[in-house]
Amino acid sequence: MADESYYMGWGSKFASGTGTLGDTSSSPFYILLYSVFVRSFGAIGSIFLVKYFLTMSVSVAVFVFLMRNLRTYPISILLSFVWAVSTYNVNADIMVYHFGVLVFLLALIYCNTNKMVSVILLLLCSFVRLEYILVLVPYVVYLSALFIRHRKIENLLPFHGRSRRILSSATIVILLALLVYVSINVDGWNLGTDRTWFAFRQHYALSQVRAGQCDLDPWIDYNVLIDRDFPSSNSVFDAFLINPAPVFRHVLKNLLNLPKAILKPVFPVRALTYYLIICVGFLLYTFAI
Repeated sequence: MADESYYMGWGSKFASGTGTLGDTSSSPFYILLYSVFVRSFGAIGSIFLVKYFLTMSVSVAVFVFLMRNLRTYPISILLSFVWAVSTYNVNADIMVYHFGVLVFLLALIYCNTNKMVSVILLLLCSFVRLEYILVLVPYVVYLSALFIRHRKIENLLPFHGRSRRILSSATIVILLALLVYVSINVDGWNLGTDRTWFAFRQHYALSQVRAGQCDLDPWIDYNVLIDRDFPSSNSVFDAFLINPAPVFRHVLKNLLNLPKAILKPVFPVRALTYYLIICVGFLLYTFAI
């Protein structure tokens, strides 16, 4: 709730004309979304409506993405249902990640039919969470390599059919206008170095607390642990130079926990009940066809 209140506060200021969308590391596109909801439904109600909107929208986007790629209703419905009732979707409390996933899924949906739209969506995705730049840059390099090698990029812009051409052009114009609007309303082009250091301090402290090394609040007292293990450090690189061993251990521990972290978000709430429903429903559907 604290994170959503932060974004809602920025969105309220922007909606009233008394603020900006923040800098590029503050999820300006998400703040813009909040400003729309605040203007329409009020400050407090917008927090709950944004969560409902994003959980539903991402579930629909997951289904569309699966149908585009698997081209089979039973499996697409099954996997979409698993996502819809998953812990990550139902119990989400920081919805900016959902918004990033939504825009990213839209980029994936378009990448085979309209690559220009997918590039613009990835740019907008980077205005939700900066780490999506790590997807955008290789994708642009890949498209550039295709153009250099073949002198063309398949489905860069769909020109076949008048109605398709009009729809494609309208989509590109709208997305470009949105991209420009977000760009001119940010108040700084911070690439996230301060945010990275802040996140490292909090999550390093959290790992220490979970390991039983101390009895502090990692979200508030993180500087106590950072000063203990990395005195006088002002960045992750400083921390590594001052005391590399804890940094290595912290990174290694996170890498070892990666499989569990990937599986946990999509594990359904009340898993046995929902898996039973899924299996019975799938069997009934199979017999029906």
